[in-house]
Order: sequence, then structure tokens, then C-alpha cells
Amino acid sequence: MIRKLMGILLAPWLYVIVWTMPLLDHSAFHKWVVINVVFAYLAFLVLASIAHVVLSRLNSTSIWSYCLVMFLVAASLDFALSVWSLSGYYSNYYSQTQVVENGAITAAGYFLQIKEALIHGVISSGAMAIFWLAAIWQPNRRMAKT
Repeated sequence: MIRKLMGILLAPWLYVIVWTMPLLDHSAFHKWVVINVVFAYLAFLVLASIAHVVLSRLNSTSIWSYCLVMFLVAASLDFALSVWSLSGYYSNYYSQTQVVENGAITAAGYFLQIKEALIHGVISSGAMAIFWLAAIWQPNRRMAKT
């Protein structure tokens, strides 16, 4: 139980680091750190809960299954939510790309959403790896079998 709590406390800090790095020179850096900590824990708990349901059905405890399931959950949820949120715009630009034109998402917009979803999936997979190392990994177990 203590190891699982340690994993839950440690894993979201990967999100905090990645989300806060671009803001190092920002005048409100300290405020953004607090905001990022709150949203990192929220994001990790939601994504890890969904991943936990899938992992319990798969009955797998390997690090690769934890990372793969978290990647798939995070990337698909990120993509679905971003496409859904763009559907309300008539025209929208960001990241130097027109993502919505005449009320429809452009091909470049879909490509950008896929790219961002994959990046989020990788970061979430890394957070899940940290959780697995803190909460699940038993290094002495392998030694005892040999």
C-alpha cells in the first residue's frame, strides 16, 4: 500500500517537469508550477484509473503492459478530446497551423492533433513507468527464482 502511494505521489512529477520547462523565464513561474502540479495529479489519476481497469482485465503486471496501456489510453483520450474541442470553431489557428477552416478541421489540424496526442502518450507512459517502478517492481523476486 505504501509503495502504491509513493508511486502515485512520484509519477505525476514527470508531467510537472515537462509542462513547466517552457515557462522557466515566465514572470509568473511559481504560479504556473502550482497550477501544473494540480493538473498533473488530476491528469495522472484520471488516466491511471482508466489504465488500471484495462490492466486488471488483461491481468498483466509487466512494465511494458503498464506503459503500453497508459500510452494508448492517454493518446486516444487526448486526440478525442482535442478533436471534440475544435469542433465548435469556425476558424482556428495555433502552433502556426490553421487547424479549423470554415467549421471543419483541416488535414494539417488532424496531423497536429495526432502529433500532440502521441507526445502526450509518451509522457504519460513515462509517468506510468515511474509509478510501476515505485509501486509494482520487485527486484528481489527475480533473484529468488534463480
